[in-house]
Amino acid sequence: MAKIFSQAQMDEIYTYFKDKMNSLECIRTYEILPFAECTFSQIEKIVNAYYSGYLKLEEIQNVWNIGDEIEINTVSVSTMESQPSQIIHYKIIDFEHDTLLDQINDKTKALLTLAPTTKLTNNGIISSDYVNYPLSDRHKWLNNDYYNALPEQFRNLIKTVNKSTNAGTFNAKVFLPSVKEITGNDTDYPFGGVRYDYYKNHDYPSQSWTRNPYNSNCYTYYWVNYGTTLNYSNPNGTYKGIVPHICL
Repeated sequence: MAKIFSQAQMDEIYTYFKDKMNSLECIRTYEILPFAECTFSQIEKIVNAYYSGYLKLEEIQNVWNIGDEIEINTVSVSTMESQPSQIIHYKIIDFEHDTLLDQINDKTKALLTLAPTTKLTNNGIISSDYVNYPLSDRHKWLNNDYYNALPEQFRNLIKTVNKSTNAGTFNAKVFLPSVKEITGNDTDYPFGGVRYDYYKNHDYPSQSWTRNPYNSNCYTYYWVNYGTTLNYSNPNGTYKGIVPHICL
């Protein structure tokens, strides 16, 4: 005797097999190569598939891991301290960590946060004035001069995210990390997000700036000495390392 299904049961059956077919289509269409072997086009395909819902985070994490690197070639920048053209090794430091400025479909977090394995070639200052980070010369430089020095195809993958400092929140495509994002210290440095997964087991480049002023007058800014040891110095007369973070 033939079984008669209700409309609700038919809808469930349809959804089940549709999901199965979508999963098979993902496997066929979205081959995930090791991060280091990916071209910008291949990274773009995987990132877009994630935001469109065709790939799940766990499927990507089966292949891409914290610490995986790609090479980025920048052109020279003549402003501020000036930076020569250089090859930067950008590594994955976390998944779904930073909050997107604009939600993409159902996603509120950027898929990847990337950071250089070392600081940029030349050290620099934070700003010529005593201002909070979002108003600083460095923030403007990172989101204009440095951003435009990146390859266009890679630059187009970068997402704008919400960040914070002692003075509140701001938006950025490129940013310096906070003390808290590096050290995880909630007690002494309560501003600036949550510690990146990578920095739980690896050091931030030594002698490099963070985006946190020591206090509200911004006469000094924190920088990392070695490991999680911190110092603070005048932001317009001290030259320290620049470590630009980005999200895809």
